[in-house]
Amino acid sequence: MKLLIDKSRDLQGKITIHGCKNSILPIMAASLLTKKEVVLLDIPHISDVEVMIKIMTALGSKIKREGRVLIINNENINPGKIASADMSKIRGSSLILGPLLARVKFAKMVFPGGCKIGKRPIDLHLDGVRKLGAKVDIEGELITVKGNLKPCTLRLDFPSVGATENLMMAAVFTAGYTKIENAAREPEIYDLGKFLNQTGARVFGHGTDTIIIEGVKTVYGGVYTPMPDRIEAGTYMIGVAGCGGDVLFENVNPRHLNPLTFKLRQMGINVTPYYNAVRIKSKGSFSGSNIICMPHPGFPTDLQAPMCSLFAIAGGESLVTDKVFSSRFVHTKELNKMGANIKLSGNTARIKGVEELTGGEVEAADLRGGGALMLAGMFASGHTVISGVKYINRGYGDYVEKLRGVGVKIKAAY
Repeated sequence: MKLLIDKSRDLQGKITIHGCKNSILPIMAASLLTKKEVVLLDIPHISDVEVMIKIMTALGSKIKREGRVLIINNENINPGKIASADMSKIRGSSLILGPLLARVKFAKMVFPGGCKIGKRPIDLHLDGVRKLGAKVDIEGELITVKGNLKPCTLRLDFPSVGATENLMMAAVFTAGYTKIENAAREPEIYDLGKFLNQTGARVFGHGTDTIIIEGVKTVYGGVYTPMPDRIEAGTYMIGVAGCGGDVLFENVNPRHLNPLTFKLRQMGINVTPYYNAVRIKSKGSFSGSNIICMPHPGFPTDLQAPMCSLFAIAGGESLVTDKVFSSRFVHTKELNKMGANIKLSGNTARIKGVEELTGGEVEAADLRGGGALMLAGMFASGHTVISGVKYINRGYGDYVEKLRGVGVKIKAAY
């Protein structure tokens, strides 16, 4: 599959944002904690979710999809059965570690995969469960973790989202109080804690840098709607800013988008938040700016690549520094093929805005980089062909239909 995109101007209409990939995957993993049925609503059709379904099915989960609804039953699971090939495809596969260790005191997995955007070790996950009392054995790519857990105070060397999520889930059944200091504060962490508490867990402080988990004896099932995808919303908001137009984004939490909203306004773009929507109005002309990507509440690293596409056609010069993933600039090479003026120095990109990008043939090498190239194709004169679309499919659901609905000239070719 390839994407064919022509320059798009004056976008009009509305886009509805669906469930957040970075929230759905840990919540799917958390369902392993209970034998009761869990129903998840507003789940987009993205490949990362489908891979997670395969991983959990190999463990014995019974999962049925009905449109945007997932019905999950984990009454009978076998933690010794793993889907190694699928685990190596996505980063989220590591999230089975915590809930399996909590429920059956045993977990087996291979090192997770995902986009190649710099070093993403799981040392913090493994060090954390060791401190909780688990034994970790690593043989090649295979990781086996087992043992009874005991409460303790954990302090993460870096506020890792995945490690925070895994340790939250691992501690759910640990008698007493487990404290995680220097925890990640992303909205997705809050969402996981909200889901866990709805099922009967006792998690406090989720969304702050100190999380406390009081162990319980059991948790239950239920129905839950994960938070809207702030990165999907942000990517399309950046697209409207660059193309120009007036688009309403429905089913979003404006507070989750504050770092982007502030930056777009600084660049001269009109952003109006509502209770559960955001409106972008742009004339398609704006000044450059600087961003530093940091853990939440800083500017999200997942929007770094899309912002590079916007800065490429902004007035003046922009600086982009990524303090989360130092190697997350593969997309800049492809943007330069389209006429962008981007120079890299370590974990910083210096971008001098050009009057217009030029369409051509480019290839996505990771999820958010693919999103950036999709936006660049919308901004560029002429015709753009994007290959490597499998990466875009990992996190953006029904994106061709959504973008065509507001006037983007985009289609998929097989």
